[in-house]
Amino acid sequence: MTKDTIIVESKTSLKQIKRMPNYLIKKYQIWCNLLVEHGHSILLDFPGYHDEKLQGELADYRSSRLNKQWRVIYSVDQESKVTVINILKITPHKY
Repeated sequence: MTKDTIIVESKTSLKQIKRMPNYLIKKYQIWCNLLVEHGHSILLDFPGYHDEKLQGELADYRSSRLNKQWRVIYSVDQESKVTVINILKITPHKY
């Protein structure tokens, strides 16, 4: 029996998605589909996502790139039969 993966988007992330350009929304949808179909560890197989654990206040979260500027900040909760991906925010990285 394989674990199911569900994605839960915060109110903040839903607002941010509405403001994103269409091409970025499509990239986000592809990102979500990868996680639902293969689990979050699949992101490590794609160096372009540059998926990494965060530090400091966000130590319980991970960051994954949608492109050079935009990031998805999320956490992973492993439950008995379901993996829950909690999307905290989708934001442009400030350089």
